[in-house]
Amino acid sequence: SLWFRKYSYYNNFPESVTTIPARHFLLDSKSMPDGGFVFCGYIDQQDSDPNPHLLTPWLFKVDSLGCLEPGCQAVGVSEIIVGLQNTMSLYPNPTNASAKIAFNFPSDYAPPMENELVVIDMTGIEVIRQKVLSFGQSINIIEMDVSKLAIGIYTVHWVSGNAWMDSVKLVKE
Repeated sequence: SLWFRKYSYYNNFPESVTTIPARHFLLDSKSMPDGGFVFCGYIDQQDSDPNPHLLTPWLFKVDSLGCLEPGCQAVGVSEIIVGLQNTMSLYPNPTNASAKIAFNFPSDYAPPMENELVVIDMTGIEVIRQKVLSFGQSINIIEMDVSKLAIGIYTVHWVSGNAWMDSVKLVKE
């Protein structure tokens, strides 16, 4: 494969916290017939976690370009943040003029300061890049003007610096 991706699990441990955060371990990876890979491992929960000393298994699949969600290679990221999938939702969908993108963050998550929404069409071309000025603590709604987009299907990616966080499909009528 010609790609390189770093996979990280989100964490928000303040530097003042003295407890050790959960540790994540990769056990194995297998190539798939479509060129992608399946990875498996486990999380070793620590004393400060809800289930101390529990070994929680995980499994995820990436495509042939190392993306959890197709199109992440088109937004210029090298790091994939695991654990924030399904943070974003979009409504109305389909839409013809404006879309609202809602972010429902995990209770222990503090979003990064620099964020962008990047809209990619089905051919992999970036058609919109919009900065997100700030997030609050729990649910946030960002409005995006999509009136100038051609009718079709798009992917809206949430990017922070060189890290891909999540994405959602957008249908433009």
